[in-house]
Amino acid sequence: MNYDIPYDKTIQNVVTLLQAHTSACLDIEKEKKWVFLTRQLELLSQKQFSMNDYCFALQSYPKRNYEQLRDFLVLPCKRKLQYITSSIDKDQVLRETFDKVQTLQEKNVFLLVNEVQIHPTVSFSGELLSGMAENNRDCKATCKLCVMMKLLHKGPSLMISITPVHKPTTAYQLERVKKAAAAVERAGGRVIGSITDNHEVNQQYCKLFDRLSDCSATAKQPLDDKRVWFLLFNTLHLLKCICNNWINEKGQKISLDTETTPSFADVKELYESERGSILTTTTLTQFAVNPSQFQLQNVQYVSKVFNDKVVASLKLRGCRDTAKFIQNSKSSSIGGM
Repeated sequence: MNYDIPYDKTIQNVVTLLQAHTSACLDIEKEKKWVFLTRQLELLSQKQFSMNDYCFALQSYPKRNYEQLRDFLVLPCKRKLQYITSSIDKDQVLRETFDKVQTLQEKNVFLLVNEVQIHPTVSFSGELLSGMAENNRDCKATCKLCVMMKLLHKGPSLMISITPVHKPTTAYQLERVKKAAAAVERAGGRVIGSITDNHEVNQQYCKLFDRLSDCSATAKQPLDDKRVWFLLFNTLHLLKCICNNWINEKGQKISLDTETTPSFADVKELYESERGSILTTTTLTQFAVNPSQFQLQNVQYVSKVFNDKVVASLKLRGCRDTAKFIQNSKSSSIGGM
């Protein structure tokens, strides 16, 4: 009988060990490299590339030695990146999407607007210079402004535009959203609003709309003032703000009323009680319960804390105040959407 530890399980153990010691990195640059190495090990056992993985690859792709990079790093294949960066007839893809939709209600879509931070870099290949910002051709791009179409009822999610920008302004963001909305409307869709995080730029972006009332999340549609445009914030980003305030609060205790005092220590104790166990009742990780300042910006760790499994486990341990706080915060954020 073979008692050797499976290859994937070995990698998972190493990843867990690295995650447990990430908080020891006092230098933010070292921490980024540590997180990158950990992510590379994760991809060795399960190749499920995230948006950040593709952004890193796209920064490296124009360079002639991309295939050499793939000899040492876990990166998407060249064909996949060529597909992403190739000139696709966006209008045709949108038309084909809405031609499959049967009812007018199913043509309602939201535009998801998000900024992905990238490392400023410039490369020259095939007589093409890439890496400069679209909104300022004299500066390197520091982030990518992404606008994605999401059908309200069913159907695929489509990326309408990915624009390299430097310090995006609210006016420029609104311009890109209008262009994306116009493309969707031409193809037969019906844009009913946009969803953003609550970053300061996005807060100012919402103020550029002609609001129907001061306290309303509705405004006039920028392409047709007779229609309504809904201005919504992303649920996970709202939960991220709640979680960050909770963690940074003195004693990591927060009280929204005079009856309950939820403590983040209960979440940490729950994680510690299951760490190293083969069977666990939650999806808590070292990064989720002890995030660094860099990791506080990552919403995937927040979703591991504000989770139904965590609520159930806390109730079993008698931590009802903390369980109630997580449950109510999660319900209120989803209700706000």
